[in-house]
Amino acid sequence: KFISSNFLLSGNKIVDYRAGFNLSYGQLSNNGTAYFLMFPTLKIFKKIGAFKSINFEFNKQLKYHSFNDVFEEIPFIDPYFRNFFSQELKASLSYRHLLTQHLSLFSNINYINVEGHAVPFLYNLYDLIRINPIGMYLADCKGFDLVSSLSWAGSVYDVMLSLYLNSIKSNEHFNQLFIANKINTTINIKVLNGLNIAADFYYTGEKDALRLSPISDNNISYVALPSYFSANLSVKYMFENMIFSLNLRNLLNQRYNTFDGYYEDDGFKFRLGFSYRF
Repeated sequence: KFISSNFLLSGNKIVDYRAGFNLSYGQLSNNGTAYFLMFPTLKIFKKIGAFKSINFEFNKQLKYHSFNDVFEEIPFIDPYFRNFFSQELKASLSYRHLLTQHLSLFSNINYINVEGHAVPFLYNLYDLIRINPIGMYLADCKGFDLVSSLSWAGSVYDVMLSLYLNSIKSNEHFNQLFIANKINTTINIKVLNGLNIAADFYYTGEKDALRLSPISDNNISYVALPSYFSANLSVKYMFENMIFSLNLRNLLNQRYNTFDGYYEDDGFKFRLGFSYRF
């Protein structure tokens, strides 16, 4: 069972604000472990002139993670893995600036402290007891991350360049980086009336993964998962009630080694689509 409620007061004197507290209670059915959390919540928003704004948020939440939620992200997870809770504290400061009529900048820096962050690790591949060798290791993590984007919105094309950097580390595995840094560029072009082309170029940096020895659960080693660069291209044409689409995924035919021997994408994909709106 899981119950969560927010009790907030809001106003707009000098700044727009919402202040209060979050009350959460959860209990796991498999072992009866209960969790209770009451923590203050604060959100402040200030518009600076006509083209700038700044936003600050501070909160801590109890989050419930079901097996189904984890399975959607990692379908080859150990089937014996159970539901779990995490406590996530977050302090966030964001800034938005409309530089010109078409060009805008957005930056967001966060401090994150998570108790019970799920880190995938690899079981021994020859362990026949476990059907799927990807397990989940709950670790406490904290650190900063930065999300920044620069976007151009025009009448014919839109371009967005985004960057994600982080220094989030586990308290137990301080020298390992489990969350990769990323750079992404998206271009949307309106070629003709009803015809749109979208291109997505992305780079994902190197990150670390855990390996668990079959001899002892305490015998943990690390492996570096390589970085990769690739791109996607899609074309969509709308004619009356019909929609035709062409999707080219992973143009550089990369193998995304995201979970130490398991691949999220095993190469180039070509898809044609058609839909009709009644």
